[in-house]
Amino acid sequence: MRTEVLPMKGIVIFGLALLTLSVPLSSRAEFDLEQELLSIPSYHENAEYGWKVQRNPRDFDFTLAVKPGAAGEHEVAISLPGASRMEQVHVFVTDGDYETFEHFLPQETGENTYAFTHSFAKAGTYYLEIALKTAGTWVNLSKKVEIAGSAPTPSPRTTLEEQGYEIRVKPLPYSEIWTDHVVTLVFEILHHGQPVRDLEILHGAEMHVVAWRTGWFRKVGTFQYAASRQNLGGPRAAVSLVFDKPGRYRIFARFKHQNEIKTVELELDVDREPQRGQEEYPA
Repeated sequence: MRTEVLPMKGIVIFGLALLTLSVPLSSRAEFDLEQELLSIPSYHENAEYGWKVQRNPRDFDFTLAVKPGAAGEHEVAISLPGASRMEQVHVFVTDGDYETFEHFLPQETGENTYAFTHSFAKAGTYYLEIALKTAGTWVNLSKKVEIAGSAPTPSPRTTLEEQGYEIRVKPLPYSEIWTDHVVTLVFEILHHGQPVRDLEILHGAEMHVVAWRTGWFRKVGTFQYAASRQNLGGPRAAVSLVFDKPGRYRIFARFKHQNEIKTVELELDVDREPQRGQEEYPA
């Protein structure tokens, strides 16, 4: 799969031709994409688009147990006795090298207990992020687990490129990504050279994006999750995030097409906002 992160200055209008339009930072851009209306927030709408989440609250009790199951699978059980009025429960899994990714909606097995099975690709360290919405509030619970033993025989996999997909990713409104400012990742999806116009809803949205801060700076509190708010069927899906820590982030994005789930992988660098007079702002 070819995944491009294309630099740009200003706002892009996608259509039959690729055009650029500069607008003030405080404004909102709307793209009329052949009857597809895609609204892109400005840099400064972080109060609306930032993930309002409580990260590992001390008074939130939970347990996570992983035990070997059949056929190389592991059974993962989650108990959330401190939760009430559970609305959504997501589990995101990646390995210590950020090479694999899975997104689960675990099955409810009892009162505030959930479970799912997963075939870990290899032995070693894994990061599990539980994102749950309870009583209208998002809570992010982080857990690092160690998986022992030999890895199961991997199933043959084909890349998105081998399946005929091309994914173009553009950060908006600028190519620079700063902490505490909204960045909208616009994914343009083509299949066999043609724009995809029949994206399917996956877990309530057309596109889901997660981000882990990598390298020496990885620590609890840097995981990000967001989903597309506008679900227009394609060929573009937009997901807005606000990063609160600088560094390099490993990004996994998921969409569904032709009844199959596809994963896009890329990396983004996030910097602190430059001070005026020290560095040039984007034009």
